[in-house]
Amino acid sequence: MRDYGKALEGLEIETFYDSNGLSQRCKTFLYEYLARKIKQEVDDCDSLDTSYYYEQTANVSKVLDVYWPNIDKDEPAAMFIYPDLAARDKGRSGRRGVRIGRAIRKMFPELLDHEIDQLVDTIKSKLMPREYTVHTGFSAKDFAKAYSHTQVAPENLDTNWHKKHSVNSCMRYKFDHMPNHPAEAYASGDFEVIWLEDAGGRIGGRVVVAKSRAGVEIKPKAGPIYAVSEMAYKKLREFISFAEIELGDNQSWVGCQLKAIPYQNGYIAPYLDYEPRQLEEKYAGGSKVTKLEISRGGDIDASQYNGLLMTGGCCSCLECGDSVDEGYVYTRDGDSYCENCYHSLFFCCDYCEEDMPRDEEREVYTVNRWGNNPQAWCEHCATHHAVETESGESWDEDHVYTTGDGTVISQDEYDNDYFMCDLVEEIYHNDESVDLSCGGRASAYGITWYNGNDFTTKYVYDATNEHWVLEPREQETKDSA
Repeated sequence: MRDYGKALEGLEIETFYDSNGLSQRCKTFLYEYLARKIKQEVDDCDSLDTSYYYEQTANVSKVLDVYWPNIDKDEPAAMFIYPDLAARDKGRSGRRGVRIGRAIRKMFPELLDHEIDQLVDTIKSKLMPREYTVHTGFSAKDFAKAYSHTQVAPENLDTNWHKKHSVNSCMRYKFDHMPNHPAEAYASGDFEVIWLEDAGGRIGGRVVVAKSRAGVEIKPKAGPIYAVSEMAYKKLREFISFAEIELGDNQSWVGCQLKAIPYQNGYIAPYLDYEPRQLEEKYAGGSKVTKLEISRGGDIDASQYNGLLMTGGCCSCLECGDSVDEGYVYTRDGDSYCENCYHSLFFCCDYCEEDMPRDEEREVYTVNRWGNNPQAWCEHCATHHAVETESGESWDEDHVYTTGDGTVISQDEYDNDYFMCDLVEEIYHNDESVDLSCGGRASAYGITWYNGNDFTTKYVYDATNEHWVLEPREQETKDSA
């Protein structure tokens, strides 16, 4: 059983909070989303009943009233909330923009990581839809752009045979070390590329379509659709359906030809998404190879990821020069490596899950179910998503605390040396802790803040018991008499 009001524990919540003129669109969406989730929990668990549903949906409503989340289509990575009650008292000027996932975690800490990720993607797709335009082309330039131009930030995507995530494409790199991008080999006249661009010209998805075999027109057969999100996939899927283009399968591209681009005793060409992944040299008069035909009996292996195809199915490790069988080759930016060399040169970033050079490896701490966990992050992720704490360690920005004086501390430091002031809900060092008669802890600042407000009571130090007690203010006592 979850408590969807956990974020409000210890807070003095008012019965009503004004909107301050803010939109309720995001707030309403989150309420309806979580209400459906709670309803599903009731349906799935025999020990829960309607009382749980009404109690928890009421908690959701209270949380949303306090934080009042908003999103802005011009700020796709941020959600705007009141970070605390003090900020809410400032009105709209107290609003702060934080990462969507971090805002959700603050409001609903009871949600699991994968639930938060799913909710973030849903918010982006439902409340912040990206406008895409569809482009088509046959030229080498078109293929290179669709494959290697800057992509839209990826979201979660449920993949299958015909539905691939763009971040997993081995051909998405620039291949600047080669005179041509491997995808340019599709510019033979037999293939068309269809791709999406957002308002900033970033690529949202692409699909290659076979339109002819050796120049003879056929019923168009599309390869797998690569997309950055469900929305982008849907856009491309609807377009090719409207254009009466069928999704292909193995054997669909047999007989179609790629442009022959000779290079280093081989050919620059892409990894083929469909089987057979074999190419056969086609000559145009004399001994010049002009085309590479997809063939069941071809001796050029098109299952390589490095963009350079050789006969025989082997390639050389760029680092040590040893031959590597196609089933054991590792690729990076179009280059091929053996297993030992690859793992000595690159590592997988635990944050972005991309393979990066070893000299960019940074140690960043985060928190999981097993406690504090050091991870290997790339330099870019560490720079943008980690912070240095008071101890000098780098920590995931989602797993640090900021004290009342602005000091950033880690989970370890918080657990061992700091406490949460019960009066102002800010973090202070244990050296600043004073005991309250109710059993709580406060800071000297918290005592001063409370006594400086127009409450009917104030804190007075009880030297005998060495704690602070609440007493009526003198004016209150006189009025009562």
